[in-house]
Amino acid sequence: MADGTSDDERKLFVGGLPQEASAEDVKEYFTSFGEIENINLKTDPHTGRSRGFAFLVYKEASAIEAATKDPAHVIKGKKVTCKKAEVKQGKVFVGKLPEGVTDEEIKEHFSQFGPIVEVVRPIDKQNGDKPKNFAFITYEKEEISFKLVKEGQTTLNGQTVHI
Repeated sequence: MADGTSDDERKLFVGGLPQEASAEDVKEYFTSFGEIENINLKTDPHTGRSRGFAFLVYKEASAIEAATKDPAHVIKGKKVTCKKAEVKQGKVFVGKLPEGVTDEEIKEHFSQFGPIVEVVRPIDKQNGDKPKNFAFITYEKEEISFKLVKEGQTTLNGQTVHI
């Protein structure tokens, strides 16, 4: 994080790229708006050909404003579009919740990993309308859910819960 902001705040989506445009072509053009930290030109995994869009992350968030100020951009003779990349939410499944744990305790525990959008905990109609021992937690940012899934578990109220 060059200027203290997350990648999400510094990420630009570029669409409508010509097939022959390389990551270097995109970088060369968009560097005029600010220094680029990284670029990800999306390609078809089978053919290796460009899928016509890319994401790039600037070192400074202000470069996004500069790049999106003018909607007309041309790379290799083709008009391309760009906009600030949208932040995706991430959802995780949490299983084996301790007996008697409340939704508030779940939210409090899991909020240590990042901002939560919602906690959904199904009700067991066949068991006196008690909450089931699992929940779905939606985070504001997808990257948080990826980290949690990679860890695979955490401890809640002294009991291991599975993610």
